[in-house]
Amino acid sequence: MRLLFLILFVLVTTNIYSQGLVFDNDLYQKRILLKRDRSDKYPKSFSLKAYAPYVFAQQNSTCVAHAIAVARTIAFAYNRKLTDIKVVSANVFSPHWVYFRNKQLGDDNCSKGLNLENAINDLIVHGIPRLVSVEYKEYYPFTKTVLCNYYPDSYNNDTNEALKYKIDEVYRINDLDGIKLALSKGMPIVVGMLIPDSFTKSNSKLWIPTANDNLENSFGHSMVIVGYDDNAYGGSVEIMNSWGVNWGDHGFIRIKYSDFLKFTLGAYGFFEQFSLGSNHIIANDTSYSKDLKLSKSIDLKSKSLYFKHLKDFEPSVK
Repeated sequence: MRLLFLILFVLVTTNIYSQGLVFDNDLYQKRILLKRDRSDKYPKSFSLKAYAPYVFAQQNSTCVAHAIAVARTIAFAYNRKLTDIKVVSANVFSPHWVYFRNKQLGDDNCSKGLNLENAINDLIVHGIPRLVSVEYKEYYPFTKTVLCNYYPDSYNNDTNEALKYKIDEVYRINDLDGIKLALSKGMPIVVGMLIPDSFTKSNSKLWIPTANDNLENSFGHSMVIVGYDDNAYGGSVEIMNSWGVNWGDHGFIRIKYSDFLKFTLGAYGFFEQFSLGSNHIIANDTSYSKDLKLSKSIDLKSKSLYFKHLKDFEPSVK
């Protein structure tokens, strides 16, 4: 199905300012397009969900930073065949690195969001360090102290580490064929969408827009596409969000192809040229990995958004 995303609406509104996504269509159109060769084939369904880390619960307008960090993590896990969620999460990359380096001047409380194109280009050139090097163990999600207008003293070391984890290429994806091709080749997809009110309130496996949902009353939001299935609900993609496990289907949701195309601004396939043994893998028996699941700084009696047993933080949505 070669239907293009929401180009006409984007041409009217070049920059979408929102709860975290700044979408620049001019820069998006200049990015390398993922093209399907005649020899390329993809199955009727494919999923990278097995390579995903724990679901994030973003703070403030940081959806772009979280989507990029999660997509980079999934690409890392897929190429190294890491499917134990504890191990994958021990190797998760840092959202704060992405936000801090790419935020707008004067954005002292992480409220203005990020330009998705700029943040992706920064990832390609400068890479990204792991969350264990940046947020751990003094900052959210390990404590209630949220990093925003401050970077820990580890910046120089993190800069060197980040260069080891650059992404090799990020492709522009224009249609469902591109979505299927990218995912089936092991590329997680960061997507920019226009999100109406019903999406923020979803608590089911499938999002169905209401009669009142339209593009004009929607806000921009960035997430990660982890799979597609031509048979599920008549054809749907599966999205991993950053609003915690109490949203959607434990942090994930399916969107029918037709609704996905209607509300999508653009999509990006993250490609890593992997060579065996190229990067160090953090095992799940480290103290960090244990704290990631059972942080002593959090009330473990409450229900989890980022973890499975904690509910101290709510998604930044209206």
